[in-house]
Amino acid sequence: LTSAEYSEVICKIATAKDYPVIDLQNCGITIDNMQQFVTDGVHLNPDGMFVIKEAIKKTLEEYY
Repeated sequence: LTSAEYSEVICKIATAKDYPVIDLQNCGITIDNMQQFVTDGVHLNPDGMFVIKEAIKKTLEEYY
């Protein structure tokens, strides 16, 4: 599966179970700005963790 296909399956399952889906693929971290949010090309730095936290928080606030 591609990441898009995998995401689609996750969304279908979550929707069927009435669970929220946190869209981290579109949270604001892109291939163009990733170096700003990671320490070693992979692991998030504090700024990256903040972006992810905000995406999670937004989804949960909308859901609950």
